[in-house]
Amino acid sequence: MATIDRLLQHVRQAGGSDLHLADGQPPWMRRNGQLAALAGEQPLGAEALGALLKEIVPPGSWEGFERGGEATFAYSPDGQTRFRVSCFRQAAGRGAACRLVPAAPPGLAELGLAPAVREFGKLRTGLVLIAGPTGAGVSTTVAALLQEIALNQSRRILTVEDPIEYVLPSRKSTVAQREIGTHVPDLATALRDAARNGFDVISVGELRGRDSIALAMTAVQAGALVIGTLRSSTVVRALDQITGVFPEEEKHWARAMLANVLRGVCVQHLVPKADGSGRCAVNEVLVGTPGVGAAIREGYISKLNTMIQSGGADGMITLDDALRKKVEAKVITAQEALARANDKSRFQGMVKGGEAPGSPPPPPPPMAGRTQFITRPSGSQPTGRR
Repeated sequence: MATIDRLLQHVRQAGGSDLHLADGQPPWMRRNGQLAALAGEQPLGAEALGALLKEIVPPGSWEGFERGGEATFAYSPDGQTRFRVSCFRQAAGRGAACRLVPAAPPGLAELGLAPAVREFGKLRTGLVLIAGPTGAGVSTTVAALLQEIALNQSRRILTVEDPIEYVLPSRKSTVAQREIGTHVPDLATALRDAARNGFDVISVGELRGRDSIALAMTAVQAGALVIGTLRSSTVVRALDQITGVFPEEEKHWARAMLANVLRGVCVQHLVPKADGSGRCAVNEVLVGTPGVGAAIREGYISKLNTMIQSGGADGMITLDDALRKKVEAKVITAQEALARANDKSRFQGMVKGGEAPGSPPPPPPPMAGRTQFITRPSGSQPTGRR
């Protein structure tokens, strides 16, 4: 039994999601997005932390960690429970983050995702991007989407991960999972192999770098459904990241290619629930309609926000509208929505106890014996469909 196993068991039994370790600090646990030091634990010295990590770093990888300053791998203390471990070096010494990976991903319905996300899994070909800030549950959403495909469709699925997190069973679909550094040297090589081996669905880890993005889009042209992830907080920023990795002389080609293959973007945020029972997913969604493709092709990515606002019939929704719906359903508080909203003025009234954004103002009280004149504040517009 490794020394760290006791700490990991503590996190799991307490309902935590992460264990954080650093030289000179006590172990910390994240639960429902909040950090707290583990009660009764003493600060870890450099020697103690080094010995603790060395016990679980894969054979032959310790020297690489010490030399290169980082190592990422999956660790299972009991052969069933899995943690994604990221070891790193910082100014104060070594550090590590251990994230609990459940035995199986939750179902799409359980996650409460936007309806369009389920439709992304029914596509036969195209590029789907699942994005979000670090810790937003992007990997869980991708795993749930792949599980939905595996349970209900007859397809060949490949995942390329660093490291493998959820272990996906083959049901109606066959599932092959490859780990970068263990089964394949890098993402670009994995994508080249995938194209040659005729996989129907290819899920890749974080897309970064010109070669991997170009190969992902090329795999779509060969007939695959490619699901990629990004670290981004909005749809527009996610698409700017995709085109931004290409040099100026290739940007026109990149925009044209992206316009042809993009089928959807889901940006996810996790927001604490109003009742304190955990966090819920809030999604901004873009669907790759012909109009969206034309805007990308012409380089008008910044105008996509307007298209999302008017694209509700196609399953699109802005982050602010998704937050508003959660507030109106009393799933999250207006204060939490305000902290994450792009247009914060829409939520100010809710925080102060006013009506939901977009709601008509309440009528004034009747004034006996007097004619009522109701005027609209200067500069305001009649409410209507957003």
